[in-house]
Order: sequence, then C-alpha cells, then structure tokens
Amino acid sequence: MRVLTKNITSIYGNIGDAWLAALPDFLKEIENVHNIKIENPFQNLTYHYAAIAIQSDGSECVFKCGVPNEALVNEIRALQYFDGNGAVKLLDADENKGWLLLERCSPGVSLSQLKDDRATLIAIQTMQSLWRACDDDHWKFRHIKNRLQGLQRAKQLNSSIPKKLIHDAIFMSDELLSSLGEVVLLHGDLHHDNILSASRQPFLVIDPNGIVGEREYEIGALMRNPYSTIETDTNLKKCFDRRLSIITELTRFNRERLLMWTFVQAVLAAWWHVEDNTNGIENMQHVANVSYEMIIKKE
Repeated sequence: MRVLTKNITSIYGNIGDAWLAALPDFLKEIENVHNIKIENPFQNLTYHYAAIAIQSDGSECVFKCGVPNEALVNEIRALQYFDGNGAVKLLDADENKGWLLLERCSPGVSLSQLKDDRATLIAIQTMQSLWRACDDDHWKFRHIKNRLQGLQRAKQLNSSIPKKLIHDAIFMSDELLSSLGEVVLLHGDLHHDNILSASRQPFLVIDPNGIVGEREYEIGALMRNPYSTIETDTNLKKCFDRRLSIITELTRFNRERLLMWTFVQAVLAAWWHVEDNTNGIENMQHVANVSYEMIIKKE
C-alpha cells in the first residue's frame, strides 16, 4: 500500500488524501451492499486498490477501486466493449463511485514472469485476439491524438526532460498521426503486467485504458516494459531488436514505425511521471534514447 498511498497523494492531493482516509469504510459499504467479502489487497498496488473478493456463492472475483475519474470510466466502458473477448469479464461496476467487480484470472501469472521472447510472442497473440473495430460515435472513446497532446504540455511546462527529446517526439507524433492505418479499440497500456494467465482463455488482459488508434500504437507499452528489464538490461538495443523481430514476423508491421511509436510514447510516459511526481523518468528517457538511436541509424 505504500506505493499506492504515495501515488494517490502525489496525483490527487487533498482529494486523494480524503479518498485514502475513507477507503476502509468504503470497502465495508461495498461488502454489505453487494454481499461480497473483500480479502487482503494484492501486493505492489500502484494507482488503484485491488483485492480478491468472495461472492455469495463462494466463487472468487476481483474488486478494484480508485479515485473516481475519467480513466476508470474508460476502463469500465472498454471492458463492456471487449465483452470478455481477450479481456477479463466485467461483472459489475459503478462509474460514479469508481469501483469494478471483475473476473479473476487464475493462475494469474503475468508476462513479466516469463522469458522475454515467450512473453513477446504471447503479448502479440493476445493483442490480436483483443483488437476490434470500434463504433466511436456511440462509445465516445478517446483517440490517441488526444493523448499525444500531452507532448505539447511538456513543451510548454517541462523543465526536466531534454527539450530535443520533446521536440523530436512532437515531430514524429505529427508524422505518425498524419499517416494512421485502420483504427481499432486498443487496450492503450498493454504492458507485461496487464496480461495474465487464465483458465477461460490462455491469457487475458486487465486494466484497459480504452483508446482508439492504429494497431501499431499498442506496441509502445510492450517495448518500454517491464521496468525491471529497462533498469537492468545492459544492452537494451539487443533486447529491442529481438522483440521487433518477433513482432514484425507475426504482424507484418513496419519496423521503423514501431520504433517511432516506442520513442514518442517513451517521451510522453516520461512527461506523465513529471506531471504525477512519480518515479520512472530516467527509465523512459533511456527507452527514448535507445529507440531514437535505432531510428536514425535505421537499425
């Protein structure tokens, strides 16, 4: 809970402090109203509270909650749209109160626990089972172009990320947006810890952002994770080379375009860490520098 508490306070300030203080009573209210028993929280919580919950029939599910915000609303609607195809099923939710009741993934091993080549293969196969065309006029999901506006905020307000990185990220994002392929509903943050082994399907995704964009965009989160690899891998270029070889063989995506998305999103993620006052800026700048070097050298 330490990391969760720090992040909630850093991001939401007094509102976050009030939410944390009210959390124990809120959990009791959920248990009483919905006739479930919420167990101890999972370890390594970051931005949301989550725990196994026991339903009245004895079956297990997952209870998740957070400070009510647009991101949780988007997650609820994305899960409704995916409807269990490649993603966990949404059992119940309340957009206004910011909670979800979800299918539990069992055994629930994340891709971060697997060897990198196998994790990359499974990630792509899982993505391909998830992606589907989106009737955006009805669902009102955000477009990736809205998310990338964060780079403009970084340009205007940033003081810790090198200006050249931000300038180059804006230039590349404009080029990518001007040449988008077919758009589909994406997960939007499909890194290793958001893909878990399951019984209903071999692997299912959790925590979707629910954002509309081209398929190639989805690769960015995979490339810049897990953080443990970014921090400890002494030859990140070699790691990226292997991943890109697997990805392009399975998808026929353009390698340079994937590197451009990796670079742009790494700079954007660095800016999110600045905005939220959270750790990870150096990791994302490292990803940005390595991917940029591979782009200009056409490696």
